[in-house]
Amino acid sequence: MNKFESFDPLHAKQAATSDVATRSLKREISNILNSYVGWYDPFAELIQNSLDSIEERALQEKNSYAPSIWITVNIKDNFLIVTDNGVGLDEQKFKSFLAPDFSFKSGKTRGHKGVGATYLAYGFNFMQVCSKAEDFTAVGKMVDARKWLGDENPRNQ
Repeated sequence: MNKFESFDPLHAKQAATSDVATRSLKREISNILNSYVGWYDPFAELIQNSLDSIEERALQEKNSYAPSIWITVNIKDNFLIVTDNGVGLDEQKFKSFLAPDFSFKSGKTRGHKGVGATYLAYGFNFMQVCSKAEDFTAVGKMVDARKWLGDENPRNQ
């Protein structure tokens, strides 16, 4: 019988080859997308995140803050914009908030699965996120993420 060192099975993703890891990640993201079934899901996810952000800032600033959310729905050009004047994302959060099952939310916020941003990023072929926090400002966009997710060609992994 072969003996081996103890190991943590949760580290398997990091140890996998790039093709295996990418296919695993795509399956994980696909499962997340399949958990959303309503036409209203993009609206709900964006608005929930904005509400959480303005409520967090309201707690920090008390009376000196006027919370606002602006929503633009353009049916002709097929886009949705939700803007708020909440807390924004710091650099660490901005770099990680789209990762599957990675959430900064607590039990006192809306949403509970920790996958809403992943759904928004990979469920569509264009997403742009602008954030301004106290010490960090960023604009980032993802293009063709849904196409990448559905592409089974290993060369495009």
